[in-house]
Amino acid sequence: MNKYYLMALLLVVSISGCQLSRGYPECKEYDALSNEVVMLYNRGNYDQAIELAEKQLDMAMEKLGPDDPRLAKTLNNLSVLYQKKGWKTKAETARIKSLEIIQKVFGPDNPLVGEGLCDLADLYREEKRYKEAEQLLQKSLIILQRGYGSDHPSVAVCYNNIGLLYADQGDYSQAEVYLKRSILMKERIYGPDNNEVAVSLNNLAFIFFNQGKYGQAESLQKRSIAIDEKALGPKHPQTVNHIRSLAVIYKKAGKEKEAEDCWKTVSEREVK
Repeated sequence: MNKYYLMALLLVVSISGCQLSRGYPECKEYDALSNEVVMLYNRGNYDQAIELAEKQLDMAMEKLGPDDPRLAKTLNNLSVLYQKKGWKTKAETARIKSLEIIQKVFGPDNPLVGEGLCDLADLYREEKRYKEAEQLLQKSLIILQRGYGSDHPSVAVCYNNIGLLYADQGDYSQAEVYLKRSILMKERIYGPDNNEVAVSLNNLAFIFFNQGKYGQAESLQKRSIAIDEKALGPKHPQTVNHIRSLAVIYKKAGKEKEAEDCWKTVSEREVK
């Protein structure tokens, strides 16, 4: 099964360009690169997005300076992309540098700090640093709820990541509680057919899969894929990964033909 852990991306929803640039000189070339990185990310072209984001980082250091909060955005975007590639050390380094800038500019209790802490906690969870991850997630949730209120996309993602932390430690009942809370909140905020909803559905399917509840896992995974195909397209990496997960569910459930059909679809759609 594939699991998705990432916080709501700065690329998409966290630090808006307006919020970052307020009070800072305009840099049109930097903003144009930001838009291009987002476009490449949304298409699943992570290698090209990384190349461009690293170029943007050099530009930010030269033209914006080390304390400009837009530099934090670029670093966080790189961290997200590095994590997608499995480059954990590079992802952690970029994430911590981004957090340091945000804390310096906006203060330690700003919700942008809460978002960064949630992302960093997810990296620690992947490295099985569960105690550190839990501490960061608890702090993150408090900051996010104070800054944004109880019904916000970043709060929903924090719930999702808390659920995954419980799941990784085998506490599936608590994991289910937090993931269902995340799904309901995302559906209220985005609507039922948004790819952010698909991410948490996939994660909840993983919880049921690990408990041998293959029928429930299959149902959730099918819904996740249907959303992905509509929102992202049939060949997007998230769509393909979720189909791959469905193949694993079918295999465990003894549905050999359905599993083979899924693997065939993955092979046809996967970017070579």
